[in-house]
Amino acid sequence: MNIDINEAAKAIAKILKRSAVKESEETLVAFARCAIGLDLEFMESSGVAEGALYDDEAAFSFIKTGIKKAMPDLLWLTDDFTDAWEEYLDGSGYIEWE
Repeated sequence: MNIDINEAAKAIAKILKRSAVKESEETLVAFARCAIGLDLEFMESSGVAEGALYDDEAAFSFIKTGIKKAMPDLLWLTDDFTDAWEEYLDGSGYIEWE
């Protein structure tokens, strides 16, 4: 998957702004960049990059654990991130539904 992480993080931050009104755009972009990195790491380590099926629950757990370590004050945004990330990936044509 050839994703421009900075572009994706900015797009996701705009989506997250709906839920996280008090957070700055800069904070939301940093959060999104971190969470995207974690999901891409999960995809690589779980074989999704080579065609294995994506396990939503395992991915969420992996992302949540990483966010808890990196940005614990924003852990509450993890659910919103996964929805925004899926919206971005689907809208950009990166997801193939089976």
